[in-house]
Amino acid sequence: MKYQKILDYIYEDFMSVKYKIKEKDDSQIRNPYLLVNLMHKIGIVPESKKIIKVTGSKGKGTTARICENMIRASLPSAKVAMLISPEEIYHNDRMRVNNIPITTPEFEKVFLQLKPELDELKKSFGELDYLSPSGLFVLIAFYWWKNQDIDYFILETGRGAKYDEVGVIPAFISIVTSILLEHTKQLGTNCEEIAEHKLFICDNSDYCVLGETVLPYYKDYKAQKINSNTKIQIKSFPKWYESNCELALPAVAKLLNKSTQEIKSVFDNFNNKNSASFGYTATKKHNYYFESAISFESLDIDLIQSLSKQKTLFLLSLPDDKDINNIVQKLNKYGDVKHIVLSGTRGYLNYDITQEKYSNQIIWKGQYNNKEDFKTKIKNLDYINIYFIGTQTYTRLVKQSFFGY
Repeated sequence: MKYQKILDYIYEDFMSVKYKIKEKDDSQIRNPYLLVNLMHKIGIVPESKKIIKVTGSKGKGTTARICENMIRASLPSAKVAMLISPEEIYHNDRMRVNNIPITTPEFEKVFLQLKPELDELKKSFGELDYLSPSGLFVLIAFYWWKNQDIDYFILETGRGAKYDEVGVIPAFISIVTSILLEHTKQLGTNCEEIAEHKLFICDNSDYCVLGETVLPYYKDYKAQKINSNTKIQIKSFPKWYESNCELALPAVAKLLNKSTQEIKSVFDNFNNKNSASFGYTATKKHNYYFESAISFESLDIDLIQSLSKQKTLFLLSLPDDKDINNIVQKLNKYGDVKHIVLSGTRGYLNYDITQEKYSNQIIWKGQYNNKEDFKTKIKNLDYINIYFIGTQTYTRLVKQSFFGY
């Protein structure tokens, strides 16, 4: 069974019930224990004392990557497994060891070994049961890691945690980066309901680290709260990257039983920050900025205001479930705004973003088709600052197109 056919299998269950569950929230349709019980049955769930889990409305992917970098900076000989959600460019880059993704042949081999168990599991499904695509990637990752003598695991949850396969797996430390109004159809219509989903990971962890916007929602959870009180300043990095570093630092220090100062000192000299999603690159003609966003409030407003004194273009690429109208309206005060339409960037799903209400669109048909055309078109624009705002996949595609990473 080849890679593309495996992706078809991974998504076919979800696609078959998608129209039935469209208006339902995660508590009604997500059952993470279908796959987590299978993980326990075949003995592939990592020891909780080796795990840091990361969730949050914004910053969880960056914080997970920073944790991995900090561990490897502190313990160069350690083997660190990392699971990210969603993929950066290709589906198999969701799972890594020391930042090296599983190869396609390894991915195919692991899945073929798991398929008989999955086929058997599906025989017991009810009408709305389905194999969660994100859960299947967790299953594949755990199976791949099983015999690799992994020292530590950094696991990023999906959109929530309470009904997410990573979210229900016990961990030594969990990080909740932020609580913002996002995924309202699946997680709840207010921040209190969303916080309940995210903070669930504090009930099956020994310790938790909480971002500033999370603190008002923290109640009597089982995990012991670790205060994040070490300030970090990194030259030319935006504030949100520094904030993510400040969350990762106490978590990694507790995991490795080291002081935060020890972790910080080696991380400052660790030359691998490109594997975290940070935001600034300059060329002779332009300054480029990158930021993932779910709403205007989740952006680095101080940075945006400082750029408004120069000629700035904001290039957005966001799906319809984000707060696009509000972002566009507010960004118009600071510069020009255009919307990038991505087509086919997720392979099997033919993931299309088609907000036709924006007339000033630039079409970018996936990472293979017209990447150079896109790059040339952007480089010829007459702006001092170009600020890319969108999904992790979008910002990764831009970085790969422009800079090769």
